[in-house]
Amino acid sequence: MEGVYKVKFDGAFFAQHGPVGFGMVIRDWREEVIASMSKKLFIYGVDCFEAMAALKALQLGSDLGLHCIMLVGDSLSIVRGIQSRAESGLNHCGPK
Repeated sequence: MEGVYKVKFDGAFFAQHGPVGFGMVIRDWREEVIASMSKKLFIYGVDCFEAMAALKALQLGSDLGLHCIMLVGDSLSIVRGIQSRAESGLNHCGPK
């Protein structure tokens, strides 16, 4: 959908090693890469880590001035939490 940017985030968490890493990529509606980023974090707990990865992905999109973002991640609890917040207070972009 024109004007919508897909922000996909994912991470690797290894409980026995401590540090974790995540990466993200932002693509436009033509599937062209706009930006990408990876980072190492020292966070323990999968849900906390996934939430931080989602936050960093949204911050990067915001820093780039993107207003219509589709956040894509593989943590169902984090995605559902963000969706419930979005439905209660954020503007909708694209067709309903």
